Amino acid sequence: MRTPTEPGAIDLMATVQSLPGQQGEERADLELTRLEQYVLLHEVGSGGMGVVYAAYDETLDRKVAIKLLHEEEGAQPRLHREAQAMARLSHPNVVPVFETGQTEGRAYIVMEFVDGQTLGRWLRAATRSRAAILAVFRGAAEGLIAAHEQGLVHRDFKPDNVMVRGDGRAMVMDFGVARAGASGGCGGSSVALDALIESGELSNQLTCNSDITALTKTGTILGTPAYMAPEQFRGNGSEDALADQFSFCVALWEALFGCRPFAGDSLLTLEQAILDRAYSTPSAHDVPTWLRRVLERGLAPTPDERWPSMRALLDALDDDPTRRRR
Repeated sequence: MRTPTEPGAIDLMATVQSLPGQQGEERADLELTRLEQYVLLHEVGSGGMGVVYAAYDETLDRKVAIKLLHEEEGAQPRLHREAQAMARLSHPNVVPVFETGQTEGRAYIVMEFVDGQTLGRWLRAATRSRAAILAVFRGAAEGLIAAHEQGLVHRDFKPDNVMVRGDGRAMVMDFGVARAGASGGCGGSSVALDALIESGELSNQLTCNSDITALTKTGTILGTPAYMAPEQFRGNGSEDALADQFSFCVALWEALFGCRPFAGDSLLTLEQAILDRAYSTPSAHDVPTWLRRVLERGLAPTPDERWPSMRALLDALDDDPTRRRR
């Protein structure tokens, strides 16, 4: 490890102080202070699966991000699957993974530290133009296309699983529930929503859409219901890349219209709204008809009705008829 006075060395205190929102904060709130050669600096986010920390790699003298999963049986194999899935990808719109490990029964994954914010935070931080939104989502789409070309399906695409760098580049992350192809090997088991509700593992009655958004139960329901394609609700493992297309269109619709395309006060009513094509749109919006129709095709309840691929969807998003008439 270099000392802070050596050329190119990282001063740990300066690193902590320079990170957004961390001035003057102590690291005493961390349950752990290090994992192997990684010094944990501060928490940068948390979710249903675990907590993400900014960290310093003493061996390679670099800043990294570490996702530490909550204590859960079978977490290490799942995290190893994520590392394997992402190791197959080398693309500017995908966050690289470096390694996985385990400490005191908790699995963790080490990935590139992205200097930016999640797509969800980026959208909330300021009023974004339609052109800016489409540009960022195009980058995310390229990341999904790269995964699909490797035979991988993300299965949990949503704004919180995309990072937006300071220069505007979108990078897809969190392939923890990814699987190879439509039926192969690296995903956990899925159980249909009604079976989980019946067993008491999930409540049918949810008080608001934020609850539906936040729900991810790996090993049972794989994905986040508010963004999930209807074939994922059935839990038979039949989903393919077209399920990612559906989730992408939900997220883009939400970014453009300010609300998600389907509403429901429970998991079952949400699924029914999707099947009924009961789209939710605010009365005042500036989304052109052609763009809405592109998204509606990607949101079709049956995969065969959607765009044949993410690339076809991306081409349709680029085919603005108003530009053709100029």
